[in-house]
Amino acid sequence: VKTASYSDLLFLFEEAAYIFEMQKSRDLVDVALGKIEMLQYKKEFIDQYLENVDRLSTMKLDLVIELAGSEVNYIVQTLTNQLTQQTRVQGLPISVNCRYLL
Repeated sequence: VKTASYSDLLFLFEEAAYIFEMQKSRDLVDVALGKIEMLQYKKEFIDQYLENVDRLSTMKLDLVIELAGSEVNYIVQTLTNQLTQQTRVQGLPISVNCRYLL
């Protein structure tokens, strides 16, 4: 991956998460997170990846937190937008995964 493409980075991230979950090897996780950072695509990736936060495992949420690093505002902004949509517009309670991230 040499240019920022969400679909390519998503594939890399998902494969890294799968290998980490199955084999407890962080090598590909470090490569994936490093690639997203190197391409300066962290905010865009987090925004898109958390669109369906309810479908993500807590292990993947932990990787997103790791990716955000000190820039937790990327996660907070995305969650704030989602929570506003869920609670004000749809009248739904806060999801379990949103609570986990908060």
